Amino acid sequence: MATPIDRSELESRIHDLARQLGEAAISIGGSLGTTHRRCGRAGCRCATDDLYKHPSRLLNSKVTGKTKSIYIPVAIAGEVEQWVQRRQKMKELLKQIDSLAEQIIRAHVPVQKDARADRPRRKSTTRTSSRSS
Repeated sequence: MATPIDRSELESRIHDLARQLGEAAISIGGSLGTTHRRCGRAGCRCATDDLYKHPSRLLNSKVTGKTKSIYIPVAIAGEVEQWVQRRQKMKELLKQIDSLAEQIIRAHVPVQKDARADRPRRKSTTRTSSRSS
């Protein structure tokens, strides 16, 4: 037999997760990718060597069903990576909150069904008419 779910405990866990969400700083959705490109300087190795290209980071995300890529400057690549990780953590926290809220709802349904089962049933007060046309 399953143990009854303590609603106050579930609500407390939800509040803890929400607090963690509130502590989150800058975040951004998407995934980081790496590509290789030429820099454009005439004296650079990439201009003469067809096999050599500079690595660069891109933030890829979907906008209205199409992939959008944003170039990430080397100076802030590490910072943007942290932003992406924060967003992933936020998504995970929201999933956990959803799961706990679902448990509260599901635990409430049997209680309502049991309460209705104990109520006396009313007799039907609708009259049937036997008119003939």
